[in-house]
Amino acid sequence: MFEETKSLAEFILSAKEQFTDKINEILSPLYSPGKTNDAVADVFVQACQGLGKTPYPAQQDVINALALGLAQGKKALALVAEMGCGKTLLSIMTAQAFSGYKKRPMRSLVICPPQIVSTWEEEVRDIYGNEARVVNINGPDALSKLILCRQRRKIKPERPEFYIAGFNRMKTSYKWQNRFYMDNQGMPRCPDCGVPLGILTNTRKRLVCEECKTPLYAPAKMKTPKFAPVLFIKKYLKGYFDFLFADEVHQLKGQDTIQGAILGQLAKACKKTLILTGTLSGGKASDIFYIIQRAIALNFSKEERAMVLPPYDKKQEFAETYGTVEEIYKNKNDDRLTGRSNRKRVTLKEKPGISPMVLKQYFVENAAFLRISDIADALPEYREELEFCQLPEAVQEEYSRFQAQVAQAAKDAMMDGDMTVLGQMMSTLLAWADFPQIRAEVKNKEGNIVAFAQAQDTPKTPKDERLIEILHECRANGRKALIYVEYTGKWSADQRVAEMLRKAGFNPLVLKPTIPTSKRLDWIRRQFSTSEYDCLVCQPRLVGTGLNLREFPEIIFYQT
Repeated sequence: MFEETKSLAEFILSAKEQFTDKINEILSPLYSPGKTNDAVADVFVQACQGLGKTPYPAQQDVINALALGLAQGKKALALVAEMGCGKTLLSIMTAQAFSGYKKRPMRSLVICPPQIVSTWEEEVRDIYGNEARVVNINGPDALSKLILCRQRRKIKPERPEFYIAGFNRMKTSYKWQNRFYMDNQGMPRCPDCGVPLGILTNTRKRLVCEECKTPLYAPAKMKTPKFAPVLFIKKYLKGYFDFLFADEVHQLKGQDTIQGAILGQLAKACKKTLILTGTLSGGKASDIFYIIQRAIALNFSKEERAMVLPPYDKKQEFAETYGTVEEIYKNKNDDRLTGRSNRKRVTLKEKPGISPMVLKQYFVENAAFLRISDIADALPEYREELEFCQLPEAVQEEYSRFQAQVAQAAKDAMMDGDMTVLGQMMSTLLAWADFPQIRAEVKNKEGNIVAFAQAQDTPKTPKDERLIEILHECRANGRKALIYVEYTGKWSADQRVAEMLRKAGFNPLVLKPTIPTSKRLDWIRRQFSTSEYDCLVCQPRLVGTGLNLREFPEIIFYQT
């Protein structure tokens, strides 16, 4: 009798409806699209209508789920969504949905990598136009703006408010300096309206002029700062912000980093917290330990926290429970002269690996997940193409010789405990194939050349010629291109590619790391608004986190 065999994936897909029903029965999801809390969901949906942007159906379901969780008492939730799912939009709309439930506008604090401060500002304005108040507190005047917040802390917002700052700005601290001046009688006066201020004995009691509300103190421009915005919020603005949005929260996972501490301090100072990431864990259980401690743990009482979480200083215990830990045993032979016996030393080392139980324990009830496939039907067409270009014969021969030489040199160096050759091997082999016109050298730790590739007489490689063809196609179709290069250090890949394109008749713009991270998006848009440039050449990490570079529908990875 013939028996049909199925793979595990085929079996699961064929029974997905049964699995879904069983999972729903076991987990009892708080929100099920189209089934649960329809009256409340209608409030959330209605609150998100009529704005500059409308969420896709799958996005609206995530918004409803998050807003419902917050409405039912959750203090902190996580939004885990792949790149391109619109985490910024989802966050703003969650606050908007919650405002519909509370029947008043929300006041939100956003902390994010500095390069996407402008992305957040742009997204808020795209959604609300001029109907929202956007305050950039990423500049040196952050404390001055927060001082004004303290004066109006009892005033409820009349429209949505968003205060946006980069991680670095929130931790940067300043000393205070007074802005008022003394008149001829030694009486302090307001620096703006000039009214007498009376006797100022305590700077914390009189922060603004009662007449014109001008700040009387400002952060001093000093090399040794003393007072950070995060500390000001923690001390003076507790409960002032309805929401804390912590974007790219995986960057705040460190135990002893100031940036990591920012998350915990601000989450306690704000009424609700939403952490955002596309990369919940880097592969190890310990990656999420402090994120749980600083945010998700707010949903547990002290008694519950003691039961479900190890103490703050017991990360290793968490890794042993939910991760993969390698035990390394080292034996030391006994010493016959002294009569000492064998000594055994055990060390623990965490390895990549994370148990699904960590999701069940901490995130299933405290997170919403979204994949790009969930909204793919509503997105423009997207495709990826991998192209191969053959090296010229002479270059291939020299490359093969160089590859064998550097591999042997790396083995010989490692025998002597020298890892420097191995460290150079991969990057040099990858980079020289793109720039065979220059000599490549690999040196050991003593600085001696142990492998080299001779410069080749090759004006352009087939890879260069294909890049030029693609850019001609882009120009013919009116499309701007973004070209990613990796080896911008000693290889100057960005400058070499740009020069090659200029010789081919194009006008590329090179983005350098000297452009401040918080100003990169505005700088790029301003440059390309002139229609002077054909393409942007840069290292991927310079624009790698959340920049909405919609100007470039064509993205070319020139180097891996």
